[in-house]
Amino acid sequence: MIFLSTIWLWIKISRPGTWAILPLIFILGFTDSKAILSWQSLLQIIALGFPLELFINGVNDIYDIDSDTKNPRKNNFWLGTALDRKNIKKATLASLVGFVITLLAGLFTLNLENIIWLSIGLIFGFIYSVPPIRLKERPVIGLPSYAVGFLSAYFMGFSFNGSFFEAGWKPWVLSLLVVALGCIAFLADYSADLLAKQKTIATRLGRRLTSVIAQFSYIIVLVARPFTSFASLLYTIMGVLLLSLLSLNPSEKLAKLSLYILAIFGGLAVFLASFFKI
Repeated sequence: MIFLSTIWLWIKISRPGTWAILPLIFILGFTDSKAILSWQSLLQIIALGFPLELFINGVNDIYDIDSDTKNPRKNNFWLGTALDRKNIKKATLASLVGFVITLLAGLFTLNLENIIWLSIGLIFGFIYSVPPIRLKERPVIGLPSYAVGFLSAYFMGFSFNGSFFEAGWKPWVLSLLVVALGCIAFLADYSADLLAKQKTIATRLGRRLTSVIAQFSYIIVLVARPFTSFASLLYTIMGVLLLSLLSLNPSEKLAKLSLYILAIFGGLAVFLASFFKI
C-alpha cells in the first residue's frame, strides 16, 4: 500500500495534463527534420513525458509549497495539487528519479547536440524554481526560460536528422507562444502569488500589462510567421482573439480558462501539423 500511495503521489506531482506537451514539441522538431523513428527517439519521447515532468514539477512543488497552499488552482489532479509538507522527501526522490530517467534517455542517443539541448532544458528546469537564482521570481530573464524549455525539446527532436543551425526561423518564432502561455499562467496565479509575496511578472507588472505582453506575443507570431499549417494559423488567430478579451478583462478566472483552451488547442494544432500536415 505504501508503494502504491507513493506512485500515486508521483503521478499527481507530475501533472498528467502536461505529459503530452514536450513530447509533442519534440515530435514537431523530429518531423520537421524528416528523421526516421528509432528506439532511441521513441525512448526520448516517453522520457519527455512523465519522467521529465516529475523532475520539473517535483522541484517546483517543493519550492512553491507556501504559495501553492494558498492557491485554489492547486487542487487539480491533471494540472497540479499543492504538496503536503510531510511529502517533501517523497517529492525530492521523485524529482531525482525523473531526472535520472530523462538524462539516461538522452545519453542513449549518443548524439552530442541532443545531449547538449537536453542538459540546457534540465538546468533551466531546475534553476527556474530553486534559489538563489529562481528564475520564476526574476521576470525579465525568467519568462524567456519558458521559451528555452520549448526550444530544447524541439531541437532534441530535430537533432535526429539535422542541426539546430538548419532549423530556420520556425522554432524561434513559435517560442513566443510559450512565453505568452507563461504570462497567462502567472496571471491565473496572481492572487496566490501576491499573498505569498512571490515576485512574478504578474505581481511585478500587474495583470493588465502581463496580459498585453501575452497578446502581443501571439500577434508577433501571426504577423511574422509564414504559416505552412492551416491548424497552426487557425490556432494563432484564436489566441489573438482570446487574449484580446483577456487584455480587456485580465481576471484570474478568464486567465485560467484561456490557459486551458490555448494549451489544449495548441497541442491539437501541433499534433495535426506533425502527423497530418494540416
